[in-house]
Amino acid sequence: MLGSIKTIWTEWNIRGAVLLSLLLQVTLIVLSPFRRRTSTKWLVSPIWLAYLVADMVATFAIGLISKTHITNQEDPSSAESPDTDFLSFWTPFLLVHLGGPDTITAFALEDNQLWVRHLLSFSLQIFSTVYFFYLSFSNNKLKIPTLLMFIAGVIKYLERTCSLYLASKSKFRNDMIREPDPGLDYDKAAKYAQWRSESSQLPDQQQTLLDQPGTREGETLGDLELVKKGYGNFKTLKGLLADLILGFEIREFSRGFFFHKASAENALRVLEVELNFAYEVLYTKVSVVHSSLGRNARLVAISAVLLALSVFHFQGRKFKSRDGFSDIDVDVTYALLFGAIALDLLAFIMSSLSDWTVVASMQQQKSKSWWKHHVLNQFHDWVLAAHVRLLHKSDILYKKQKKQETDEQTDLARPILYRRWCRSVLGFNLLRYCISKPCKIGFGLQSFLDEWRFKSTKPLTLELWEFIFHELKSKSEFIDDAESVRKRCLARGEVVLERNGLDKGRVDLMPYIVDVTYDESLLLWHIATELLHNTKKLPEECSGRRNEDLSKTLSDYMMYLLIMQPTMMATVSGIGKIRFEDTCAEARRFFERRGIGRNEVRNGCKRIMDVKTEVQPTTVKGRTSMTVLFSASMLAKELEKLEGERKWKVIAEVWVELLCYAAINCEKTAHAQQVSKGGELITYVWLMMAHFGLSMQFQENASSLLRV
Repeated sequence: MLGSIKTIWTEWNIRGAVLLSLLLQVTLIVLSPFRRRTSTKWLVSPIWLAYLVADMVATFAIGLISKTHITNQEDPSSAESPDTDFLSFWTPFLLVHLGGPDTITAFALEDNQLWVRHLLSFSLQIFSTVYFFYLSFSNNKLKIPTLLMFIAGVIKYLERTCSLYLASKSKFRNDMIREPDPGLDYDKAAKYAQWRSESSQLPDQQQTLLDQPGTREGETLGDLELVKKGYGNFKTLKGLLADLILGFEIREFSRGFFFHKASAENALRVLEVELNFAYEVLYTKVSVVHSSLGRNARLVAISAVLLALSVFHFQGRKFKSRDGFSDIDVDVTYALLFGAIALDLLAFIMSSLSDWTVVASMQQQKSKSWWKHHVLNQFHDWVLAAHVRLLHKSDILYKKQKKQETDEQTDLARPILYRRWCRSVLGFNLLRYCISKPCKIGFGLQSFLDEWRFKSTKPLTLELWEFIFHELKSKSEFIDDAESVRKRCLARGEVVLERNGLDKGRVDLMPYIVDVTYDESLLLWHIATELLHNTKKLPEECSGRRNEDLSKTLSDYMMYLLIMQPTMMATVSGIGKIRFEDTCAEARRFFERRGIGRNEVRNGCKRIMDVKTEVQPTTVKGRTSMTVLFSASMLAKELEKLEGERKWKVIAEVWVELLCYAAINCEKTAHAQQVSKGGELITYVWLMMAHFGLSMQFQENASSLLRV
């Protein structure tokens, strides 16, 4: 038994490893585009596993080939493994696999920082491949196809290394900063007036950035206009992601479009295109493949693979009958060759239908020399037509779904093939979590199990996005200087209370915002929203019910970010985790003593509201416990003093302001990281705020700091 297992391993270890490496490459190129469109772990986890294992398998296969080369050199008659010629031929295929598919170079943003490691690995693998080929060069019957595949392998591996380098933090930031400019000679006073007139104009590059198509107010953006507008705004987004300072003129141009011309739905579509460009720059090979050098190198690589297949096919038949090549090795080699061609074909189709190709095609129209060739002209038309059909199909599906919905809120979710991000709003409910009595397991699996059991998912609705859009638009109406921008960016609900006349009077809500930390405020308003939602006495009016639904969705979403997305809230969460645990402990004790069961959330909320709270909880408990359960009950009772639908309108507006505060204070790298995980609503809110001018990254006379 052990002997047969050893024989199978000896015969199939290398063959199995190279075929498994090919299978992992196919898995990555097919599945990886979906990770920006969904946050579902059952789809993202296989991509993560394939990404980690792919390099390990390819490196392991090269190691096996190295060992077998040495064994065959010492005793050729004892070799049960593939022929040395095939071993040399298969090694360049592993270089191609180590180069990875076009659709994924980095799984996480931190992978881009490891480009030096990939460069070192590239050097070592190239050395190993050349060395193996040298050992068998004199008698190698497949030296020509091996050389051809070696060229393709070097190009592929370099593409990945260069893509990682270009997306690394320092390179990404430095590429945005212009070259040093000493300015005009100060002592040439005669040119002072000319200098003043020139400085009042935008630099040519900045003017190019701002020269983007616009629409009349309420007009729907066409498919190609949408991509072009998104690409123009992507220039601004790069500066925001790099945490650079941008000029007021860029802010005013961007704000002019979104404030005066764009509807809420149009704005969302443009933001999706912008973040899609950012995703491809940070996580794929697009920066290399769509450069002129990259296109030429890719043409050489594809030609080399096709030539290698042709040479092997004609030489292989001749050598097989004369030199006894193994049928299995020939079949494995054909699988590798056709697999490499299939990967290149898939990459070409995906690249042709990408937004980058559409932008490049539209830009090439300006170059008359490029259009001299009829074939290229036809290809340009095909790319644009295919892209328009794809976007149009998405809109048709959306409009059919929208037409079917009457009284319910309009669902913006689309089929996974026709969307740029998940378009969902996740949620976590504290009181439901406490009543359900979650089981305690090992520390490493607790958060994963809690997320699986208690995370809720709701589709993003048009009503929710329009509400957020108009709230942001209202916040940006009176931002005349840096101080007014700062006040609105750092508001945590106080501006809403002031606008509604609730900063003084019989309803005392301000202490629950300005006298508490941000994480404490989130917990207070989340529990208060849940208490009011479950203890309402009379059905609300239509508009009141709408605001109640929006408040509930945003409340659960913010709690999800605080508890289950700590990296997104790292700068504002404080000791939120401890406060959350203390509050949960008190809530569980309260529910257990009153015998409140698992599905009795409404009854539990009523019992909490029935507790008299004339005395401040800190007076009773002291300051050792950080629970906010009954402080939230006091807030809910204050909110009940508001009449009718006004109550839910104020609550919904406060939640938008709390969301904006988290978005503007979130680390830029966290936003960049999230676009590869299905996207988050908070990232779109952050980008929408920036386009409305609600960002502290805009300063006067700063536009010339950037290279566009």
